[in-house]
Amino acid sequence: FKLVAVLFFGIGIFLFISTSFVIVGSDEVGHLKKIYLGREMKPGQVIAFDGENGPQARILTPGFHFSPFLRVIYKVEFFPVLEIPGGFCGKVVASDGVSLRNGQVFADEWSEAKFNDMLNAEYFLKNGGQKGPQLSVLKPGKYRLNHYLFTVDSKTPVKDIPAGYVGVVKSNVQQVKEDPNAVESVVTGLNLKAEVVPVGFKGVWKKV
Repeated sequence: FKLVAVLFFGIGIFLFISTSFVIVGSDEVGHLKKIYLGREMKPGQVIAFDGENGPQARILTPGFHFSPFLRVIYKVEFFPVLEIPGGFCGKVVASDGVSLRNGQVFADEWSEAKFNDMLNAEYFLKNGGQKGPQLSVLKPGKYRLNHYLFTVDSKTPVKDIPAGYVGVVKSNVQQVKEDPNAVESVVTGLNLKAEVVPVGFKGVWKKV
């Protein structure tokens, strides 16, 4: 009887340990889908946090991660680190977040100071990140993203402006509230008049 008890105890310890840790490789990102012991997400919600069942906002960075019955409570998936090659940028689409405003085509741009916060799925969802195509893009480099939340097109070539030239931007979408007083008339080198608008407005931008 004692031998059987010790055997069952040993099996229990083995099962506990073997289902309670995850090792994430240096070129991987660990993703979690909570299956048990969580609350249901709200209707229309895609990414879970604060103990909810479903694809989790938090990701696992490279290294050893231990949590009791981790592989039982969660389904663990691994995705490669995203790399944007030189000469390209990454166009980002978010599957969850605040809905775009009426008439809005792209999500509001994140400032340079807040750009890394944008890539943190939990921060993004709790601080006004908008669902849909993002105006902010990924520069060349490596990124550990939540692939449940973000889809990235990493093969968009960057625009190269040769020396001695400027790039004139014509926007096809309106990113800020329309203001009829924002339109200005300028005279070009050929003595032709053209209407220009500030950055964020639909039309030819004054800033080159």
